[in-house]
Formats: sequence, C-alpha cells, structure tokens
Amino acid sequence: MENKKWDVVFALLSGFADSAEEILNCGDDSNGNLGSIISDCFEKWDILTQQKLPHEIESKIFNFVLTRFKNKDLDGWDWKWDWKWDWMGIAIKLANTQERQNSVFAALDEIKPTGDNWNSKYAYNKARSYRVKLMARCGTPEEQRKFMYDNVDNSDFRKQLLQMAWDEGDLDEVLKLAQQGIIADARYAGLVNDWKTWEMDVYRKKNDVDNILRLARYFFFNGNLWRNKDYSYTNMYSLIKSNVSKEDWTKWRDSLIEEAIDKQNRNILTYIFTQEEMWDRYINYIKKNPDQYLLEDTPKAVRNLYQDEFIKLYGNCARQHFQNASNRDAYQDGANMLRKLIEYGGKKEADVIIEEQKARRPRRPALIEELSKIK
Repeated sequence: MENKKWDVVFALLSGFADSAEEILNCGDDSNGNLGSIISDCFEKWDILTQQKLPHEIESKIFNFVLTRFKNKDLDGWDWKWDWKWDWMGIAIKLANTQERQNSVFAALDEIKPTGDNWNSKYAYNKARSYRVKLMARCGTPEEQRKFMYDNVDNSDFRKQLLQMAWDEGDLDEVLKLAQQGIIADARYAGLVNDWKTWEMDVYRKKNDVDNILRLARYFFFNGNLWRNKDYSYTNMYSLIKSNVSKEDWTKWRDSLIEEAIDKQNRNILTYIFTQEEMWDRYINYIKKNPDQYLLEDTPKAVRNLYQDEFIKLYGNCARQHFQNASNRDAYQDGANMLRKLIEYGGKKEADVIIEEQKARRPRRPALIEELSKIK
C-alpha cells in the first residue's frame, strides 16, 4: 500500500479471502485466534478503501466484495464476527456512483425473511440497517426517517426514532413509539424493558405520578440490573417510596410483599424486610426457608436480635451439609460453615457438631483432618 502497488495488494487480499474458510477449518478456534486472522484481513480491506485508488482498481474491489456478499461468503461462521456483512460494509464505502448504489440496493433487496426463522429475521434486519447506511450517502435525512418509520418493526430503527423524537422534545411521539413497541415485541422481554424505559422517561418528564408508580412497580419485579442500573430494583424501590404518601405507604409496602411472595422472589422479599426493618417477618421467613446462603445473607440486626434462633437454624444447615458430604471439597465447605457459625456466636453449637462428625462411623480421615483445623 505504501508503494501504491494496488494490483499486488488486491491479489494478496483476494487470495487471502479465497483461503479464509480453509484457515478456519485448520483447527479448534475456541479462543478466536483463527477468526482474528480473518478479521485482520478485513481491517486491511478497510484501510485499502480509504486510499485514493485508481478507478479501475476501485471498480475491481467493489465488484469483488459485492460478489462475495451475494455468494454468502463466510456467512454463518460465528455471529460475533459477522464477516459476510463486512463485505457489504466495504461495498457501501465504495458505492460512490448511482450505478454502484443501485447494485448495492438490489443485493440488499434480495434478503427477505422466511417464516419465523430467527436467522432469516436477523439477516433481514441487517439488510435494512445497511440500506439506511447507504441512504445516508445518497439520500436525504427525510428519506432515511421515512424508511425507518416504514420499517419500524426493526428494533434498531425504533431506538433511533425514539432518540430523534426525544431530542426534538416530542414526548407524545416518544410515548407512541414506545407503547407500539411494547405491543409489537411482547415476546421479547429485553425489548419490552427497553420500550418501557422510554415510557418511564416521558412520565418522569411530565411528572405523571400514577404512571411512574405503575412502571416503577413493573421494573421493581422485572428490571434487569445488567441492562440499565438506573432501573435496578433498589432504585425502583426508592422511586416508589418517594412518590407514595406516608399515609398510603403501609398499604403499598404490604402489596409489594404479597407480590414478592406470589412470585417466590426471595431477594426482593428480604430486601423489603431489610429496608423496612421488619425483623420479625425476616426471622419468620428464614425459619420457613432455612437455606445456607439465605441465612448467610441475613442482616446483622436479625442475627443479633434473634441470636439463639439463628444459631440453631444455621447449625441445622451445617448438620444437613455434613450428612450429604462425601469428599474433601465438601468437608472443607462444611468446616467453613462451622467457622461462620462460631463467628455468629455459636461456638458451643459448632463444638457439638464437630464432635458428632468425628464420632461418625465408618471413620472419615479427611473429614476429621478438616474439622481439626477449626480454631
């Protein structure tokens, strides 16, 4: 490239592309090393298309990459690479004439969804997204926007249109797009959450308390922390409490508890008990559900207030663990439980369990060794 030997560069890159599948078939690519070689090749194609190339070479590259795309070269190898669409990306960069643009549009138009197949829907959405990329080069913003509205079932388009409407301050349009998305994508929980966050943004902007509470309750039980920390159940609980009057809070709190019980969501249930310092409800709940990890997550206030009951519950958990333990790893886990039991103030209970386990027959030397390490 530095010496502008474009024919040589094209020969090298096209020859490499001819060998791409053979490279991928060379062995196990669990670490992505072979795939990264192919990606490096595409980076070189990208660098090449940024050069000021002779018309003949540019045309040769355009025809080559568009043909590769039409022939589905490197399609279906691995979703994270998406190499087939890299061919299309190069073609769009080189589509600087009406003739080339028409050729790209025609290639994209050939991709249609077939039934309810996920792969075909993915390809169809990709094709429409790349069409908008090309329209950005040869069309007007109005044409792009109209195309996205005409194809708003594409979630990427809906997101772009939502952002446009928000930036323009058109809250009614944001609400309409979001609510339509909730209905259209009802099968996809992640997308529904996305559209509901837009709903919430509008209602918070309008200070619509009834709808803020409705959606906050939804996110409290259905939000995904990994998608948007602002909508975590901890933030939603604070939002609910800040929008409910003191007179109505007890009723609201109890209804959240009932729903958490119905949904068997112990994380949320114990969170409410903790936030409201409902220690009697907390201890009664763990009595009915004496799980090791639930007990270990119990607030210090509960452990101190109901120490005897808590030690008994955790001690029983430790005994149950040893009954099922049959190897050194399990014995070590049990010994760690006893150390925690001692930390909780249950040394007497721990000593009794240690003696019980050492007296088991037949003798278990590994178990005795691990128990002897407890101080």
